[in-house]
Amino acid sequence: FPLYRAPQVLLNSFSFAAPTLMFAWAFGSEVAGFYTIAFALLTVPVTLLGKSVGDVFYKEVVERKNSGGNASLFIIKTTRNLLLLGVIPFGLIALFGPNIFTLLYGEAWLTSGDFARWISLWLLMMLVSRPAIAAVPVLGIQAHLLAHEILSLCVRVGVIYLGVLEQSPLQSIIYLSLANAILYGILILYVFLKSREDASAEKEQEHENTAI
Repeated sequence: FPLYRAPQVLLNSFSFAAPTLMFAWAFGSEVAGFYTIAFALLTVPVTLLGKSVGDVFYKEVVERKNSGGNASLFIIKTTRNLLLLGVIPFGLIALFGPNIFTLLYGEAWLTSGDFARWISLWLLMMLVSRPAIAAVPVLGIQAHLLAHEILSLCVRVGVIYLGVLEQSPLQSIIYLSLANAILYGILILYVFLKSREDASAEKEQEHENTAI
């Protein structure tokens, strides 16, 4: 567990810090500040809700796996519920982000609102991925999560740099948010498929034991 999860957590922390550093380097501290404010405000509900759901989910999925229950159905059900829960608030940010930030903080924060409307897609998928990430140690696929984290870091740095080449902070945010949404979607799908394989393997083992 620590062999794979410790470097994964370290890379994840660096991965989230990388955009701020790259924006400050390429576009200046003002753009980095707009991004940091937008990201920080939107991650508060994701962090709180994601941790609460993750703690409860982990306990339940362990019990289901140990009792021979179908963990894959529980994973997809929880993922669906989180999607339904998050789609309205993040959808509002996606549609009216600039207006909301201008209303709350003034015209000077319009750029943060432009960033937030795209970041909302990224953070919605981050929220939805909490059950999949919580199920990783239960399924014993920590090495795959580390590989996914390494790939994600490379992709994030790469897509930000594309926006830098276009000299557009907003394009960097768009590329980054779309890439993250896709990466989280791939992770969710992979964990779900592995959980189905795990459930099928357990059923086959039960049939073999019964036959014996």
